[in-house]
Amino acid sequence: MSHSLARAVCAAYWFHPLVWIAWPQFTLEAERACDDAVLARSDAAAYADQLVGLAQRLSSAAKWPLPAMANRADLSTRVRAVLNTRQRRGRAGTFSVSLACAAAMLVLTVSPLTMVAAPQAATDARGTAAHFTATTMLVTVNVVATDRNGRAVEGLNAGDFVVTEDGAPQTINIFEFQAAGQQSSLLSYYTLGYYTSNHYAEDKFREIKITNRQDTVANLDYRTRYYTRGRGAGSAAVTRPAAIDGTPPALLHKTDPEYSEAARKAKYQGTVIFSVDIDAGGLVTNIRTIRALGLGLDEKAIEAVSQWRFRPAMQDGKPVPVQVQVEVNFQLL
Repeated sequence: MSHSLARAVCAAYWFHPLVWIAWPQFTLEAERACDDAVLARSDAAAYADQLVGLAQRLSSAAKWPLPAMANRADLSTRVRAVLNTRQRRGRAGTFSVSLACAAAMLVLTVSPLTMVAAPQAATDARGTAAHFTATTMLVTVNVVATDRNGRAVEGLNAGDFVVTEDGAPQTINIFEFQAAGQQSSLLSYYTLGYYTSNHYAEDKFREIKITNRQDTVANLDYRTRYYTRGRGAGSAAVTRPAAIDGTPPALLHKTDPEYSEAARKAKYQGTVIFSVDIDAGGLVTNIRTIRALGLGLDEKAIEAVSQWRFRPAMQDGKPVPVQVQVEVNFQLL
């Protein structure tokens, strides 16, 4: 019942970032509630072994382009909770339930009051529409490094890994180490993230290859491909009407935005829309937000767009200031 209700809330408030931050924790708590029910009639060590076996089978299946059936980090958390004899189990108390309901009602009450300005067409001095778009695509890969005896290799850094996509070298922008924990039989793993340099990755599989420079590493286990849809990373375009008097601005230099830490961990995606002024020198000024995303992505987009440089718009042979609309898309792969 509670799971169906949570699904309905996510469907109704899909646009609210707090919903998608709370959803992963809700699913983890649901799994742990099932664990507590099993432990009421089963041995904790035996049940933990079954969870470890499940993680090992999922690790083997991850080599194929199949949907993930569970999260390795969540399984590690569950195993530690199962083996923790001091872990409080059973139904939540009346106070905890009341507090959670009050917080949920606060979110549902406030969220409808959030107003977003309606997008408006940007024009130059002669009414010419100008519209630029850019997309940043962050690819993250979990990598398990093991030695010849099957033990996890720890202590590596980003410089020890080489990542290519469709044969093109990629720069590792995100590097994290996820330790399995002392009481867990799960293997530790590394999270590698890069902003793909394939600018037009449309409707196809992209092949990922990761190698390691350390002799102590005998095997790397990771997903070897991902699928893309729509315009690829780094794209920039201007919409120009058929009938035009004067020359619109042209993008000469573009700085790609990066993901914020909060949005990346929440697996949050979307589009930020700005109305910006381009002065007679081709500099971006007066950035105004039309559609915001939150979780730090708006600030990341503003930081990147403010560094763009244009060939200024021309009117009667002279550079003129114009107003344009900019869309910045954030995608996780």
